[in-house]
Amino acid sequence: MQSLSSTIRGTSTWAFKSLRAGSINLFGVLMLANGVGYLYQMLMARMMTPSDYGVLVTLTSISYVLTVLMRTVQAWVIEAVASRRSGTVQLVFWVALRAMLPLGILAFGAIWLASGVAADFLQISNSTPLIVLGLYTFSSFLVPVPRGVLMGVKKISAASFVLVL
Repeated sequence: MQSLSSTIRGTSTWAFKSLRAGSINLFGVLMLANGVGYLYQMLMARMMTPSDYGVLVTLTSISYVLTVLMRTVQAWVIEAVASRRSGTVQLVFWVALRAMLPLGILAFGAIWLASGVAADFLQISNSTPLIVLGLYTFSSFLVPVPRGVLMGVKKISAASFVLVL
């Protein structure tokens, strides 16, 4: 009985250390990403005209709204992976990817079709930034799936590196 309790204690200590190390990595990568984003905003504010910077801030704020969508999908995948046995992780991955792929394609198509009207509204001479935003929207439906799977199986360090990519 003594060896069983020490084995359980040793396993829980290892899991805690692994989770702590992954959380520290994730925190560091998030801080790095936020720092790079801050520098980017500062440089763009200095380099662009006020009207161009206004368009950039508008498109960036739309991407922030999409980040909420990404985090929601990611949380759903994390919960689905963590609540199931290890044999069904691959099933959760493919089901989530098949569910998100059509939504991403529809969102990209809608943005692509509406890019002309939106460019006129934003007073942009070119609709290319909106197409790029559409590609980001498409990826915002797909990227949270593998990241959520990695976090659901407690591979937080790997998920933090996926965040950078």
